[in-house]
Amino acid sequence: MKETILIIKLGALGDFILADAAFDAIRRHHPKDHIVLLTTPSFEVFAKTLGYFDEVFALPRFSFFDIRSWKLLLSWFRAHSFSRVYDLQMVNRTKMYYYVFKIIAKMPFEWVGHLAASPYYLEQEYFKKHPKERFDRLLGKVGIYSIDPLNIQRLGRKITVPELRSPYVLLVPSASNAFDGAKKWPLAAYKELTEWLTKKGYNVVIVGGPGDDHSPLRINDKVHDLTGKTSFENVIDLATHAFFAVGNDTGPIHMAAASLCPVFVLFSTKAPPAEQVGARGPLYHHLSANDINTLSVEEVIQSLVSFIEKVKAF
Repeated sequence: MKETILIIKLGALGDFILADAAFDAIRRHHPKDHIVLLTTPSFEVFAKTLGYFDEVFALPRFSFFDIRSWKLLLSWFRAHSFSRVYDLQMVNRTKMYYYVFKIIAKMPFEWVGHLAASPYYLEQEYFKKHPKERFDRLLGKVGIYSIDPLNIQRLGRKITVPELRSPYVLLVPSASNAFDGAKKWPLAAYKELTEWLTKKGYNVVIVGGPGDDHSPLRINDKVHDLTGKTSFENVIDLATHAFFAVGNDTGPIHMAAASLCPVFVLFSTKAPPAEQVGARGPLYHHLSANDINTLSVEEVIQSLVSFIEKVKAF
């Protein structure tokens, strides 16, 4: 009998990318079932391109006291009669969904996630581990053991970049303002790094969101600033064909690593450590400092030179 399965994954972008292999494993475990993703509007279009979901429902984040949004969510949940829910977000908000669904909707369903009331419960100790380890452990509770390595190259969509020459480096100089901006290496430092890269003969392709301003990095005609001009699929294609990517711990870096691009990432220990949240890919290196602003350009270049040798041998 065909069942209806719900997967909850809200974000952020890097976390959403890291869940791709888990999405795939769930789809293969439920080949004939109707699978629905509950996510946020930011990922609705991208989620539909993944090929795992029969339906995507995007609900904006709402406050606990937003009765209208609760009613919308409950009405939607009742209409689907889910037999199992995979909570891949595993936060207090999604725990709240469980109790509301159980108490108000009064519908029978299995909950797979971080919830002591469920037989498929992810232990607290796993929240100190990387999302991959969390997903492996959680899905193993329901007999899903075949989780493939991340590879999202299939999703790439070409973008034309006039005068772009290979080899080129994908540069990701932006990041969220989380942790009081601790994840952002200074733009002035990126400018010096860009100068070094172009002197070494590399073209540089810069990506970022519409609100970012990377104009100070446009130092010569080897620099191609695509800030605000790329879709998720464009970034994947650019990463797939890049020599390597370098940048802060942010969504596009996760995309690059999952596109099998070698990545070099700058971290602050004021934010969660690389071992717990870092991108996953076939060739990955990170450089950390307590205050990312204290990472000198010379130190970064020295480490990058060693990394480039590994990329050449890759």
